[in-house]
Amino acid sequence: MKVARAKSLPSQILKALGTGIALSIILSSPIGTRRLIKGIRKEWKDRGVNTALSRLRQRGSIDFHSQKDGSLKVVLTSSGKKEARIFALDDIEFVPRKRDGLWRVIMFDIPESKKNAREALRRKLIMWGFYPLQRSIFISMYPCETEIAMLKELFGITDKDLALLTTHSPPNLLALNSHFRIH
Repeated sequence: MKVARAKSLPSQILKALGTGIALSIILSSPIGTRRLIKGIRKEWKDRGVNTALSRLRQRGSIDFHSQKDGSLKVVLTSSGKKEARIFALDDIEFVPRKRDGLWRVIMFDIPESKKNAREALRRKLIMWGFYPLQRSIFISMYPCETEIAMLKELFGITDKDLALLTTHSPPNLLALNSHFRIH
């Protein structure tokens, strides 16, 4: 599967569709199309959107469904949903909030059938600076419940597959203090 750059027009369309924004293109009304496009993104130009939609359809990321009113509904295919998830993952940032004295321990046992989700989760936790206690156990000294819930939802990870615990005394405290530069 070829994935577009995160800032490209096709990626913006996939992100919009992936977040639940419905795109309808009114075939009989160029004015309606321009108005719709202007409402979503000022920088989306008619020709650019048409070209991007055509390319997305050619590679199987989107499909068109005719509506009774003469419009076309643009929908994500299963591969398009996967691409949209990748772009959505890029948008989830972790901004450390004020420490509350608790440590967050993230433990996961994600099945092989969701290997890509497991690896993306692992990469994101490392990128956010979480301490890898083991390959599937990470620790943070900052509140991160919201971000972890977003990742779980994004990848369809259940409570059975991932648990977030809070504790006052995590394992390997010396290594954690060094990692988070606590003196």
